[in-house]
Amino acid sequence: MMNISEMSKKNQQELKRQVEQSRVFYKNLLQRNLHEEERLRERKQAIQDQLLGWIGKYDEDIGDRSKELMRLEAIIREERGRLDLLKRRFMSQEVEYIRLMAQKEAEEKRIQEEKLLLFMMNHAAVNIQRWWRRVLARKKSKKGRKGKGKGKRKK
Repeated sequence: MMNISEMSKKNQQELKRQVEQSRVFYKNLLQRNLHEEERLRERKQAIQDQLLGWIGKYDEDIGDRSKELMRLEAIIREERGRLDLLKRRFMSQEVEYIRLMAQKEAEEKRIQEEKLLLFMMNHAAVNIQRWWRRVLARKKSKKGRKGKGKGKRKK
């Protein structure tokens, strides 16, 4: 029994020592885990702050860009309205322009035809006058020859 009692005491001491070691190990592990958890929480907070900063910057940037987009879209709408107005004016003026150009072309064609006709008439007149001068020149030269030639022969 004494042996059993001593063994029991030794076992109890061993168990107490193991319990104490486990408690020390547990406290150390708990301290490390608490420090690690605190470090991770700080890191998480820093990342969340950084993310919130990025989100704020993104929202601000998107807000500015959205305002710029709306401003540009308003300008585009206004310019398209002006373009449509100018297109309508252009279409009416283009019809008038085409009519005037056709009129001008017809007038130029008429003037060109008149010039051509005048040129042809002048050319024909010059040819007729040249022919008539030759005819007169031949008559004159024939009259002079006939008169002189006949007179010499008759005498």
